[in-house]
Amino acid sequence: MLMWLVEHWLLNLPSEFWIALAVVGFLAFFFTSMFTHIPALRPYMMFVKPVGGLIIIGSVFMYGGTAINDIWQDRIEKARLEAEKKDKELEEKSSKNKEAYFTKLALRRVKLGLMLAEYVKIHK
Repeated sequence: MLMWLVEHWLLNLPSEFWIALAVVGFLAFFFTSMFTHIPALRPYMMFVKPVGGLIIIGSVFMYGGTAINDIWQDRIEKARLEAEKKDKELEEKSSKNKEAYFTKLALRRVKLGLMLAEYVKIHK
């Protein structure tokens, strides 16, 4: 249940979110190297710098994943539309064939009825 919720949440995030997160990670990574020279902030910067690097790596990875997912969703949508189009064409063709079949069937029944009537007349 939890994995479904996480996956649903991640797939609904726009791809620009991951770019913005990568920029935040880059800024954190960049500014930690500047703020490391301030003695009061040095212990915090030793923690923030690797976190910024991990944020960059993770967000670039997720951006690539969303790009691939968007490509596959587009392909699926195109295939679905193409299948619906073919389905409509086949349905129209099938209905024409059904009409022709039922017309032939009706003519055969009429001919059979006439033949049966003649047979009855002859053998009475």
